[in-house]
Amino acid sequence: MKTTKYTLQIILVLFLSFSCVEDPCNPDATTSGAATLDTDNAQCSTDTPPDDVDAPPSRVPSSDPADPDLVELSSYISDTVDGIFNRSELGKSRDLTDNFAVDSCQPELDGLNQFSDSIAHSIGEMSKGKKVQLQSLGSIFGYSTNPSTYKDVSLISHRLCDVTASSLQHTMGSRRQPDAATRALAQRFADDHNKYRDQFLDNNPEGIKNFQKLWGKFFGCLAYTESLTTADTSTSERVADDYASSSYRKPAGVKFYIDPRQPQASKLNIGLFQFSPDFGGNINPCIKQWNNDYPSCQITSRTTDNMINAVGSSGQRFNAYCGVHKLVQTFFVQSHSNQTKRTHPDNFKGGSLKPAELRCVTPHIHASLGYNHFGPLQNTTGSNLNTIMSCIYK
Repeated sequence: MKTTKYTLQIILVLFLSFSCVEDPCNPDATTSGAATLDTDNAQCSTDTPPDDVDAPPSRVPSSDPADPDLVELSSYISDTVDGIFNRSELGKSRDLTDNFAVDSCQPELDGLNQFSDSIAHSIGEMSKGKKVQLQSLGSIFGYSTNPSTYKDVSLISHRLCDVTASSLQHTMGSRRQPDAATRALAQRFADDHNKYRDQFLDNNPEGIKNFQKLWGKFFGCLAYTESLTTADTSTSERVADDYASSSYRKPAGVKFYIDPRQPQASKLNIGLFQFSPDFGGNINPCIKQWNNDYPSCQITSRTTDNMINAVGSSGQRFNAYCGVHKLVQTFFVQSHSNQTKRTHPDNFKGGSLKPAELRCVTPHIHASLGYNHFGPLQNTTGSNLNTIMSCIYK
């Protein structure tokens, strides 16, 4: 469904919901002239693989990984988080024989087919500074639309702000206030991030590992909170049958969900971190960043079928990439906005806002203020923030 920019701006304000915020991006603003990848034609077969298919490959990357600790981090994520839920969703080997195109774009993941592999790799990628592709939202969120003025943002680029009742009143509002125990866990996470970040920046090997493990558990717990406990229910299967093309076979572990509170363009949510297959919606900044990072493996087709293939792939590699990038996006908005309501109170002491690179950021900000994708981080149900923070420290 093609929606006008002005309609989507209204939707952005009206539908600040559990998991999605519409992005009034211009879908035409994509890189042209580059090699493209059309995932409509990327599924080589929908036939059931034969019983004598080769055994899964060894869990060793087939090429030199960008992060030599990828397998170690992936194992930590699956071992710790799967154990909390008494399931094996993160550490289960996934069948990649359907050959979804987005699952073949990261050579570091060759031979690795667990959801925890995709999350671990994305954490490594999002620990590198990026000029976040959110220029289309500048007029709404109060920052320049000129990307040449942007500072690099990553998981590690900024300290996390203190979490207090007063700060949450500013960033999330009074109706979403968590209890004192939940605030204490969120503050503990911020303290750990800041401590390990300092060690990471000092090239302390243990600090680097601890930083990655902290965020690995964060995103593993978030994936379970968003989708993994109900990914293969009859409801999920039925929604996939109703919305996907006949050539698409829902992979195991990939949740399909209809959110009745969302507008039509974003009712359908898919995969690890629950994204809508709408090229012009809030997936668009991820597509732009992906196309920037993987110029020979671009996503350009705007059809719903193509986008279902991208966010609903067997290996969940683009979905994991976008899930981690969504947090980087809200960090970008908070660090670049010239409006005090869109950033933490600690960033505007002395009557003026601090420069972008000197601000702290927070995962706990209302969608309308900081372009936050994840409902649990905003305490949308009154208890789901505690669910994820308790998981991290279990």
